[in-house]
Amino acid sequence: MTQEEMAIYLGITRSQWSMFAVGKRKLPIGSTKKLNDLLQYLQNNNMLKDKSKFFESENKKLKIELKRKLLDLEVLYIQTEKKVNGLYTIRQQIVTALSTIAFLKIQEHNDSNLNKMIEMRINKSLEKNSLDSLLYYQQKKQNIENEMIFIKQIINGELKNGEL
Repeated sequence: MTQEEMAIYLGITRSQWSMFAVGKRKLPIGSTKKLNDLLQYLQNNNMLKDKSKFFESENKKLKIELKRKLLDLEVLYIQTEKKVNGLYTIRQQIVTALSTIAFLKIQEHNDSNLNKMIEMRINKSLEKNSLDSLLYYQQKKQNIENEMIFIKQIINGELKNGEL
């Protein structure tokens, strides 16, 4: 409770509560009784039961949220893995295309227009499917995997909420 809330509960001003808290003033009898009742209640076992019920409920909600998040991450992981595999495949095709263009250039009867057309397509494909792009998606996949591991550890109780 804030000082203002405590003062309202006790039926006094905030400054009266503040002065009491630092030992410069006594509380009126009615306020002392209310404070005593509150302190006794807080020391009672009911408070511990309420507290454990609260944390138990909070943990159940958290696990439900984390399981949903885990499912979302699993879908994202699969999508990202497909993207990484697709980039690998495209980049392998680019290497093959580069080898093909090298072969075509050394032929006696090569078509320079065809060579230029293939080179332009290779360059566009390289821009779109760059190594930088591949590394980005590999890192994204790794980050998703790390987050999934972390969430599984929490769900399985390997990490306590206080360790977050």
